[in-house]
Amino acid sequence: MSDSSSRPRPQYGEYATPEEQRAAVKAPETNPHYAPPEEQRPPYIPQPSPFHPDAADRFAPPQAPEAGHPSETSTALRHPADRVVTIALLVLGLFNVITTIAGRDGIASQIDGAYRSMGLTGDYIVTPLTGTVADVVAIAFLALWVVAAGLSSWAMLRGWIAFWIPLAAGFLASLASAVGYLILFLHDPTFLAYMQHL
Repeated sequence: MSDSSSRPRPQYGEYATPEEQRAAVKAPETNPHYAPPEEQRPPYIPQPSPFHPDAADRFAPPQAPEAGHPSETSTALRHPADRVVTIALLVLGLFNVITTIAGRDGIASQIDGAYRSMGLTGDYIVTPLTGTVADVVAIAFLALWVVAAGLSSWAMLRGWIAFWIPLAAGFLASLASAVGYLILFLHDPTFLAYMQHL
């Protein structure tokens, strides 16, 4: 059997009683192995090279997103209903653009249908202006749709509300169509004769 006197003297407190451990923690300076903590120094930030103006951007440590600023992953999850509505409106607008471009040659029959609904007895007379106005309206529809699709995509990627962009483009396209039809009406003898009899 081993004698307690033959046992080596504890150096690191492994045989210390709980009271002795608490006393050592309260006064750590009494421990011969105690070293005071070093002063906290700011992290090293390399200085940009005078020969490379973008060196500061290359060596800058990555910054964590601040509180209140959304991260890139959260923008993809924002406003899911807005994304669905915006995409649906863009698809509807694309259908309208395709039918407008395809129906350019039928603009005379469309105006005849409008005359019948207004109670006019004459027919629309096709002029060179008819094809020009139809082409301009079709190009305006296409240009407005492209701008709306680009702006909507840009807004959705940033997490912004975007459904109003295709709506505004649709309103402007309707306005362009109304102006085109008005120009054709005002250059048609049948419509002018109808207006004189009112």
